[in-house]
Amino acid sequence: AKLCEKDEEQDGDKEESEEETSEEEDDDEEESGEEESGSSDTMSLELAFDEENRIAGVTGTVVLGVRCFPSGLQLNDACRDRLVKDCAAVFTARSKKKGKYSSGSTFWVAVGSQPESGIEHLALSIFNEHTKNAQFKAEVSGAEWWTQVISSDDEIGFHWDRDYTLEIDHGFCAHPYLGTVTYLSDCGAATVVCDRDGVLQSTDQVSGQFSTAFVSPPKVGKHMSFDGKWLHGASTDIMTVPGAPGSKRVTLLVNVWLNHQPLGVEPLPDTFRSKLSTERYPGVTLVEESIAELVVDSTVQERTIEFESRKLLMRVPPSLPQGGAKLVYAEDSKGSVVA
Repeated sequence: AKLCEKDEEQDGDKEESEEETSEEEDDDEEESGEEESGSSDTMSLELAFDEENRIAGVTGTVVLGVRCFPSGLQLNDACRDRLVKDCAAVFTARSKKKGKYSSGSTFWVAVGSQPESGIEHLALSIFNEHTKNAQFKAEVSGAEWWTQVISSDDEIGFHWDRDYTLEIDHGFCAHPYLGTVTYLSDCGAATVVCDRDGVLQSTDQVSGQFSTAFVSPPKVGKHMSFDGKWLHGASTDIMTVPGAPGSKRVTLLVNVWLNHQPLGVEPLPDTFRSKLSTERYPGVTLVEESIAELVVDSTVQERTIEFESRKLLMRVPPSLPQGGAKLVYAEDSKGSVVA
């Protein structure tokens, strides 16, 4: 599939236009929180998608699927406290009601840039670590990043990360190559990732089954990555780690974009950057730990979770290992998304 759009200005005859910003859907985590905006006055856009509906042109190796690194980010207490403070300073999601957050802003760090703040440097280092064996167009690749600092008893609805402005303006749903979560607290809802792809065009049918789901509870310093096309969220209904009264679930989210910068996602404004530490944080270390694998059959009760005007049907054992699990569904017990 290929998208080509080009709006040209005639010399001496420039017409300015404003496009209204659309309000995003509320259920976003570990959702890319980019705010939707209209196209620029003059825009040339060409995007090609491969047979797997990924942005085309990437060669080499990017490890997809779900990977968990329990000690991926090693921080001493002072360093962790500083990073949590930075996360809170840039957290722009606005609480609307229990368990649902509007998206706020996401920020861009370009490949080859020299970030001034420590948290931007960390976001770019996460991108670099996951893409070190891949080849891509550096000038349109980079890290889209944001933070979540929410109550430990709240959750964030299921969703697919995508370029929301591209979807609104052109009807195509470009997804990041990878999504990543870095946990900075030991409490709150587990991240749940289902191997159900998002669609290429907004008019495509998204309903269907999935055969595996991954449950990752928060743990300070844990880093996980997953296919950027997959459905995910943070659900207390599936698994949660209790926290003390008033405690926060703190995460740093970094989406890896290759050969495309999401429309409307810009570098961190100076008004935010001035609030952040310039000290560097350690980079992530991708040393994997095997995750417990559980076969789930029809004897396990099915749960229904509503999201984005859809329903997620999945079976989850009543007790899960403390470190989380990979749920492998028997043929007669697969999970499904229902429109």
